[in-house]
Amino acid sequence: MNFGVDMVYISSPEFRVGNLEGWSIKSGNKVGQDSEPFGISKEGQILEGTGYYRNRSKDGILNASWNLSKKGCLVQFNPSTLLHDYELTANLEHVVPMLQSDMKLLGVDMDLKGARLARLDLTGQRILESPCSSFAPAFTSLSAKRMKGVKYPDGFEFSNRSRGVVFYDKSLQLETVKAVKNAPRNLLRCEARWMKNRVIGHEGNGVGVSSLLDLIEAPEEHLKAKYKGFLERDVFKVAEGSQLAFSFKNHLQTFKTFKETTGGWKEYFMMNGLENLLEEFGGFDQIEQLFLCSGFSMKQAGRNIKMLQNLIQKKSFIDSSKGVETLASSIDTLRQAFTA
Repeated sequence: MNFGVDMVYISSPEFRVGNLEGWSIKSGNKVGQDSEPFGISKEGQILEGTGYYRNRSKDGILNASWNLSKKGCLVQFNPSTLLHDYELTANLEHVVPMLQSDMKLLGVDMDLKGARLARLDLTGQRILESPCSSFAPAFTSLSAKRMKGVKYPDGFEFSNRSRGVVFYDKSLQLETVKAVKNAPRNLLRCEARWMKNRVIGHEGNGVGVSSLLDLIEAPEEHLKAKYKGFLERDVFKVAEGSQLAFSFKNHLQTFKTFKETTGGWKEYFMMNGLENLLEEFGGFDQIEQLFLCSGFSMKQAGRNIKMLQNLIQKKSFIDSSKGVETLASSIDTLRQAFTA
């Protein structure tokens, strides 16, 4: 998997700007309402109203988009696209020099390295054997924790105000939006998004970094572990509060009766069908809980899950060789692509 940092927002409440030449005025000022001042430029110009902006895409000479308002200076940039149209990178050594170049050009002074993270996207992508559109049924069968799912023509998004996950066809975007020639086919991208500084900085459910300097100094393995952990914990799991909770109790009771005989647990999976159980349970995490709740040790449960994972991978390979794509194999393909 190609992994890296995608979109980043940083903000600083304290800033100075040389002058407003070339800046655009943000919309939102009401007719007849006095614009509230929130600062003054180095040349004595009053900063007022909803603020000012310079867009990277519009200017063509900037490495980031810059916004000035009463809340401070907000900077939006993509570390990976600063270097390549679609290849991702977690090495951010180039970020500070490129943003400092913008600051010099715009006449902006701020504590760049100390700026607080306001949004952070960690992203993985893989070239798959099947078209990205073929995974649409798998996307709709997933249910991210405390996030609402929205289907798009070329992808699927789970999100709330603090976090989000987006699967989409990067190949299609490169061709139709960015007009990139010779883009790889079937390039599926999965973006994990954290919004708000306290959410990003949370050691458990966040990324554990709060400032731009924290992000730059964070080892790639740390960022990748947070990315995979988020997907494993909140995306490739069974939906909370679903009918599956009741189904689990029924399965557990039946499973215990099979467990009473040596190797009986294997008969349980043979009779019910591993693929059917994967669809019903929503993933191997819940099946592992089935082992643990029925008295298997953590070591035994892990060994059995590994055996079942090997079986589903072999079946997925056989299905693919036959041209058969099942829901279970599609979900497992996604899981393996972005969390293995």
